[in-house]
Amino acid sequence: WDCGEYIAAGSTLGILHPPGNPLYVILAKIASILFFFINNPALRINLLSALFGALTSYFIYLTIVRVLTEVTGETKNILIQSAIYIGAIVGALFSAFANTVVFSAVEAEVYVPLLLPISICTWLTVKWGQSKSTHRDTILIMILLICFLGIGIHIYTVIVSPAILLYVIIKDPQKRKDWRFLLTIISMSVVIYQLSLYIFIGIGLISVTFTGLLFSKKARNQWKFCFYL
Repeated sequence: WDCGEYIAAGSTLGILHPPGNPLYVILAKIASILFFFINNPALRINLLSALFGALTSYFIYLTIVRVLTEVTGETKNILIQSAIYIGAIVGALFSAFANTVVFSAVEAEVYVPLLLPISICTWLTVKWGQSKSTHRDTILIMILLICFLGIGIHIYTVIVSPAILLYVIIKDPQKRKDWRFLLTIISMSVVIYQLSLYIFIGIGLISVTFTGLLFSKKARNQWKFCFYL
């Protein structure tokens, strides 16, 4: 297994086998520093998987609460509210104690940490769908950032993007006519097809973004809102 390699690389900021999982290595190094009170460095990095698994369950809980609240509507009925929160807790526990999750949460591996950006993106997508703010599309920027940042843990984090795309165009049909949204989706698809193209696509997207920030007051206001959020 790769656990020994992940522990060694995480403890020393070393280089893993391709694709390298650079973000995971950095997080593993941080864990090895923060959990200094544990003598065994392997256990420190193993705890990272358990921590990410717990955080994943938390965001799954938040997602279920939002979805069920949208289904039932805003209500002060105690029975309905209790059913929503109990159902969310049960769903989160199912995700936490699923056999695959538990198996990977007790070892220094990327398979549980990669679930965290997926669960955060899912929660943000539902949050975007329920938001009435005029700046709500900034949430889509955050989703894109987290999704692509998660590639540094494992490429599978982008597996959530097709579902997010489908949800967005169902919730907001106007997005089908927005060339900026379509251009972003095409760029993401190219990166998913060939990760090395991210170097060129990423440079282009960053250039366009910062050009917009320089010449568009509206764009600057949206980014301020993003940071505040």
